[in-house]
Order: sequence, then structure tokens, then C-alpha cells
Amino acid sequence: MLELHSLIALAPSATSKVLLPHAHFFDHVVVNNHRYMASSRATQARLADALIAVRISNNGAVWVGELQDIFLVNQPAVGVHYFGRVRWLKPVEFDISNTLWHQFASLHVNLWEADKYLQDADEQPEEIIDLDQIYSHVVRQCVSVSDRTLWATIILNRDAKGEIVTLTQYWQYVCLASQLR
Repeated sequence: MLELHSLIALAPSATSKVLLPHAHFFDHVVVNNHRYMASSRATQARLADALIAVRISNNGAVWVGELQDIFLVNQPAVGVHYFGRVRWLKPVEFDISNTLWHQFASLHVNLWEADKYLQDADEQPEEIIDLDQIYSHVVRQCVSVSDRTLWATIILNRDAKGEIVTLTQYWQYVCLASQLR
């Protein structure tokens, strides 16, 4: 097992490797031929490119969040690694089975609290991800459900050639439904 320690701490053993306090930050990253932006460095017009779906486990669980930072860590002890820092969207905490949103479940439309993100005390995936965990871009739309403003998201899946699967027609239904209350 690799043992690491801070540059300012005493080594706990003779085999412990020092972890240097250096990282290189980037505006964007390309993962599987798709460009994702860091929201901390994106212009207002490019913020949509920071919304990502992340595969957090081998069982297929996917979470949605905002990619805030993209950075590289190059350590003599462990080599070069690319990471992202994600702020996770806060899921809606009420049953939508009796709303018109239930009919969009097969399209993987999810509802989230508008302008709210999970806090440190909330159960959530790790804030730091390996960039290879990014699954897809995500589209977000403000919607109204039971007089509450929420965010609806849909994952932009890709076909075998890496092309975006056309979801325009389905997304138009989602937008129309958001106006129906």
C-alpha cells in the first residue's frame, strides 16, 4: 500500500512519499471526444458545458452535477492524474408519480431543487472525481411542479459513433409540460 504525507508533515515511516502542494488547472477537458468546461473558468455562454452526468459506480448509478474545476496533479510518488471537482445538484424530495413528470421517467428526465446543491453534510458522491467517470453532457430547464420552480435535466446519451442521440422532440415535450402545471 502506498503511504503519503504532506510536505509540511513528518513522514510516518521511511517508505512514506511526500505529496507536493501543486496542481495545474484547466478551462476545459476532452473526455471521449466531448468537450466539458470548468464552470469556475467558463463564460456565461459556456456554463451549459459544465453540466455533467457522472457514473459513480460499476452498477450504473449516475449523478448530475456542475463541473467546477478541472485539474492535473503530477506527483513523483503517484504519477499524473486528471481530476474534476463537482458540485452535485440537490434531488427533489417529493414523490412525482402523481405528476405529469412521471411519464418522462423512461427518458431519464430527473427533477432537482432549482439553484440548490448538496451540502457537505448531505449524502453524496465524492466532490473530487476522476475525469474518466464523466458519462455525458446534461441539459437543464426550469420547470414548475405543484407551484414549485425546479430544474428538469435530461442526459444527452451518445450512440456508438459518439454522436448525440436526437432528443429534441422529447425535450420539446418536457418544455411544453413545464408550462402546463
